[in-house]
Amino acid sequence: MRANVDATFVYDKNKGLVGSKEIKPVETKLSCNLTELGAEKSNLIIGNLKDETKVLRTLVPYRDEITYIVINDKRFNITKRVNYDRTTTLYITKQKG
Repeated sequence: MRANVDATFVYDKNKGLVGSKEIKPVETKLSCNLTELGAEKSNLIIGNLKDETKVLRTLVPYRDEITYIVINDKRFNITKRVNYDRTTTLYITKQKG
C-alpha cells in the first residue's frame, strides 16, 4: 500500500461541551492511503448512497481517539473505524456545513 495523502487526525476534547476550559486540540499528521468507496459497498457498509464515502488507511496502527480528520483543508467525520494489527482503516464522510 502506498501513501498518497497527508492526513491530520484531530482530537478536540472540548467538542460539544458548553462552558469548558479552552484546550487546544491535539493534532497528529500521518501519511495515509485514500481511496473512494464504490456505490455498492457504500450502501452495504454505510447504508447511505447520498454521502460521498472514502476509505482512509494508515500505514501504521493508530489507536488514539479522533474527533475529525483534515485532508487538503477539508474536514471529514469518521463513519466506521477498523483497527488491524498493522494498520487502521477509517471510513470517512465529508463534514456538512
